[in-house]
Amino acid sequence: MMKRTIVLILVVLLLFFAAGCGGTPSDDSTIPAEPIEENTADKSGSEKENDSGDVPPSESEAGEEPKEPGIGETDSVSRLPQDRTIPFEGIDIAGMEVSMTRSGQADIETSYLSAESLVPESAYIVKGTVVKVTYSQVSGNALTFYDVQLDEVWADRVHEGDEALIAGDTITIYQSGGYILSDVFMSYRSEKLDIPPGTLVLQTILGIPLPEEGAEYVLFLTDTLDPTYDGVYMVTGIYQGRYVIEEETVSRYYPEKNDPYLDEGQTVDQLKETVAKALAKAKTIEQPTLEECLEDYLTSLQFSIEAVQRDMEQYPESREYDLGRIEEWENKIALVPPFIEKVLSRADRIAACATDHPSVLLLSHMSPEKAYGGNSFASTLIERAGAVNAAKKLISFNGLETAVTMEQIAEMDPDIIIIYSSVIKDYYTAEDILSNEMLQEVSAVENGRVYEADATDPWFDAGENGAYPTGWMGIAWLQTLLYPEEYTEEQFKEAVREFYTIIDPEFGYMTYEKRFGAE
Repeated sequence: MMKRTIVLILVVLLLFFAAGCGGTPSDDSTIPAEPIEENTADKSGSEKENDSGDVPPSESEAGEEPKEPGIGETDSVSRLPQDRTIPFEGIDIAGMEVSMTRSGQADIETSYLSAESLVPESAYIVKGTVVKVTYSQVSGNALTFYDVQLDEVWADRVHEGDEALIAGDTITIYQSGGYILSDVFMSYRSEKLDIPPGTLVLQTILGIPLPEEGAEYVLFLTDTLDPTYDGVYMVTGIYQGRYVIEEETVSRYYPEKNDPYLDEGQTVDQLKETVAKALAKAKTIEQPTLEECLEDYLTSLQFSIEAVQRDMEQYPESREYDLGRIEEWENKIALVPPFIEKVLSRADRIAACATDHPSVLLLSHMSPEKAYGGNSFASTLIERAGAVNAAKKLISFNGLETAVTMEQIAEMDPDIIIIYSSVIKDYYTAEDILSNEMLQEVSAVENGRVYEADATDPWFDAGENGAYPTGWMGIAWLQTLLYPEEYTEEQFKEAVREFYTIIDPEFGYMTYEKRFGAE
């Protein structure tokens, strides 16, 4: 589902207060500390000295044959490694005593029990060594930033115009938790605790081990959600995408087990092979057709009918109720195909007669730097409506959102920008796009054509295995924006009313009333 993004949507809740520390966290308690204003990291591609003062050699200069690019990497590697780190102000904990330890919880939407499940949700998969750890804080909550020098890049989701991560690059990764000065910690608490001044408080999330200099990891990474910290990475699943390397074997932290490490005994090479197979499988994800989605939907209905028919033999007391459900599903199997055919025929006719085919950029409601690329179901709907997907060249590992920068959006210059909204809290609005300084010359912004998609329906979502027929209505909704003279809001209302009469009359009535008002 679209709700599950290419990357896992994480809202880390530092519930140290519930653990006995008192007080109420401020709204910015999970936002990384401000980076040092004078960023000495080299972003221009020039050579950068390493800690020893030497200029790191390229792979060819080191006497090695240039490696073949991994899945998602650029076709050739011609640049030298870069220092891509973002410096943050921190504290020196050397020789200081830890006087209190507190462990908080985390809001984790998806549990990744295998490397295969991490691959589709990760934008980068790398192997590297921690070269620096910085302990910082925001509003009395500890944050840790650690710089990792990359030994290998197993996957890098590269977009046109972007530069791939390569072996030798050094990047910065963000983790909630770490060490904080007791004086700072207490200044944000209302209750009085017996904590000696000049000591440290150790805060962790689910007891996640903190990174250490010299540690070797395989890391499944995503971009940070906050565009303010562009260039800082996060581990997929908070802790689940970090594999610790010890003597060529890997393991990862898993707090719900007595033995808190998963995958013990697996070698680095075995993990790399697993990732390669999962990447190859993810790479085959293609843009689904509407016909395939309809077939999947009808198949799911037929499966439900057969399952209930089997249950009826075991639970005869529910026979009347089950017969009613079977009749409802059989009606959908009969009525949905001709309705969808009518929707598509009308859409195809309008699109074929149109002389203008605007470009449309569909952004995720969770982040303005996530867009729906060429292998997404949303792209299918955009094209069928008669428009061009402005992000068509972007391809994701999971067929959903993929990273996009503001610079890329400006270069795309879409005629229309749509924020795909949902029933959960939106992190930004159309006004945020309209007021963005980097997008002022984009056609959609200049002409005020930035919209928020309806929050009551998954108009652009096919769901798991095409199980959301409401996705097809995205075509109709798009055409009210693209060709309002040929397809009016009133015609769309009529189509929605008919659609819900077939799909779910009771729920559909409430949704229709919320969308258009009572009639």
